[in-house]
Amino acid sequence: LAAGGGPVAPGAGPIDGSAVVALAAAAEAPRIAARHDDGSISVWEPGAAAPLARWVSPLPAATALAMSADGALVALGDPDGPDPSAALVTAGDGALARRVDGARVLAPSPARDGVVVAGDWGCAWLTPLEEDR
Repeated sequence: LAAGGGPVAPGAGPIDGSAVVALAAAAEAPRIAARHDDGSISVWEPGAAAPLARWVSPLPAATALAMSADGALVALGDPDGPDPSAALVTAGDGALARRVDGARVLAPSPARDGVVVAGDWGCAWLTPLEEDR
């Protein structure tokens, strides 16, 4: 599986030249998420010449990246900033499914029944996922 593509400026469309700096694979689906050095996220499937989707991250300083087992969701986290936050977004369009301010990291549960979040306050299991939609 290989990924490539162009940068996305805030509020703009793709422009060629952005490097991939992190990858996260889905455990049960042939899908991968790539974080680019410009903060954009792309979602790929094997053999594709272009990403299935590419969107600007809702967390501009996100460095943590994970993908749900089925490849439908991408988890992002801003663990290093003074105001940490984490978000879960749909892989196909980057739509926000859940955001947790104060969380440093977030990961979809393997059972697909919620998310696990962690911050300076500890860890929490949040269900159901649809609660914030």
